Parts: sequence; C-alpha cells; structure tokens
Amino acid sequence: TFDRLMGTCCSSPATSRPAQAGPRAPEESGQSRPLRAERPVWHSPEPLTRREVLRQRNEFWDTAPSFEGRREIWDALRAACEATDHEFARAVLESARVKLPNGLLTLAYDELGTKYVIPVFCLSFPQNVIDADTVSEPSIAAPPREGQPLPLKVRLSTGTDLQLDLQTTSTARDVERMVLGVTKGLENARLLVMFCGKRLAATTALDQTGITTGDVLQVLVFTARK
Repeated sequence: TFDRLMGTCCSSPATSRPAQAGPRAPEESGQSRPLRAERPVWHSPEPLTRREVLRQRNEFWDTAPSFEGRREIWDALRAACEATDHEFARAVLESARVKLPNGLLTLAYDELGTKYVIPVFCLSFPQNVIDADTVSEPSIAAPPREGQPLPLKVRLSTGTDLQLDLQTTSTARDVERMVLGVTKGLENARLLVMFCGKRLAATTALDQTGITTGDVLQVLVFTARK
C-alpha cells in the first residue's frame, strides 16, 4: 500500500492520491502545457528512507498498467518521471503525445482522453527523507561477478518481448545493439533501456544494477514522427 507515502504536497494537494487512469474528461484533457521543471515538495506522515520510497515507486509502476490506460503511455510517464534531464523528459512526453493540463506529471492525458494520475512519491523524495541507506550503489563487500551468462527477457514498449542471451558485463548499449539487431523497423528509432523505473546509462554494466536471471528489462522505443 501507499498509505505511508500519502503526505502533504506543498504544490498541489490533489496529487497525493495513488495514480489511476480513468475515462475521458474533455474539460480537462483539451489543453496541454509544457512540462514544468519543478518537482512537487511534500512531507511524508512519517520519515522514510530513500530505499523505502524507491520500493513504493517500483510497486506502483509494476501495478499501474493494470489500471485503465495504455501500457506505452504508462512507460512514457515512468520514463519522464525518472528522467534527470528536463528536455529529455519533454521529448518522451511529446513522442507519446501525452498532455499535461497543468504542466506537471501528476496529471496527464493521452491522445484518446484517458486520464493518468501519478502520486508525488514517483516524482520526488519527501523533505523529511532519511538518508540512512544506500539506494543506487552496489555493495562494495560483494563485487559483481564478471562474464557470467545472464539470459534476460527484454520487453519493448511496442509490445514485443525478446529473450536475449546477455552477460553480466553487458552494458545498456549492448542491449540496445542486440535489440536493433533482431528487431526490424527500428533503424531510425531511439531506444531507452530501463530497469525498475530507472534509466540505465549506456556504459552501465548489468551486474552493477542488481539485475539477475529472470528479471525483465524495459526498452522504450521512440520513433520519429512522420
């Protein structure tokens, strides 16, 4: 549940609800504003560690597609929420034709008018977050093994699933090259490799991310508009 994270949002109180997708709302979905750079400022009812917030984010994004709405839109929203580059986030939303009535990722509509509401904990950490644990760096005491087979399922935002025979030392760039090599029609596409809602840098080795056999990599596919 997301109860512990439903704190006070200083920028928009209505955005503290769990995300959802709903039916068309013409009075709201007819307009769109550019994505604003600022992120919500909020407090959690009780202090949380960064790891706990990230766990809730992953739980939310894993279940979000079960709501109404299109998986590719959820994928685009997730990529935009996790992006550290503002212009990249705007490009992702534009490519997916996502509308933002108030310029914030907390409320969005797709081109069909379906509503998507994103909770604030997917956009920023609470001001009272506890930096008591490490959330993104691998354990120094347990260095990853090198060169071991790592078969993984790769799920494209186009709906295609691939089974790739990777190595623990394979990088996100290697994943992109393999996807392009076995998938037709992506010659001019831009690919974005993600795991647990986070974009993987091109040179990041898979064994530096905590990925293990049986996990699923997401690859967002962005094609140029015609």
